Amino acid sequence: MDIQLADNDDNIIQSEHFVIMRKTFKANTCKLIKLGREKYFFFFKHKILTESLVGQKYGLTFELTSDKTLKSVNLIDYLDLINPNSNSNSNDDGNCQPKDNRFLVDNNSSQKLTRNDIEKIKKEKSGQQVIQTLVENSATFVEKNVFSQVKYLQKKQKKYVCLVTVTKPTAKLLMEMYYSQSPSKNK
Repeated sequence: MDIQLADNDDNIIQSEHFVIMRKTFKANTCKLIKLGREKYFFFFKHKILTESLVGQKYGLTFELTSDKTLKSVNLIDYLDLINPNSNSNSNDDGNCQPKDNRFLVDNNSSQKLTRNDIEKIKKEKSGQQVIQTLVENSATFVEKNVFSQVKYLQKKQKKYVCLVTVTKPTAKLLMEMYYSQSPSKNK
């Protein structure tokens, strides 16, 4: 019983520990970070509150919120890109006709929101809510075929959602991290 308690303490992130943080939707973006006694730490361009990570378990995925904290999220929710109701290409009449993008014109007028509106929404809402708002205000999203909808959502997730996975440093992860940063130095 005591062995299990000690093992569980090793899986909890504590102050003064090292962690490897990896961006979830971007390859080769991992960084070794020491969680010191400072109030904030930096992960690439993001300033993150240290308290939001201390006490959490290793291996969890977090979303960076607008108030510089990390919120634990379920990764499956972010990978489920399309609402199951929108998978069908059928009309209201029940006719099942495949959609295509032949008649869509890319003239930057399909989005009803302005850049300032989007920036304001980014400050107030989470990344998934920003994407949902963009989809709702897009004039052409519903007209696109399913492949194009998935591609659009993936592109917006990379842009507006900052998901990071926090793992415990191991020799293998450290080598992968250093190799991804500069392969020529690791020969």
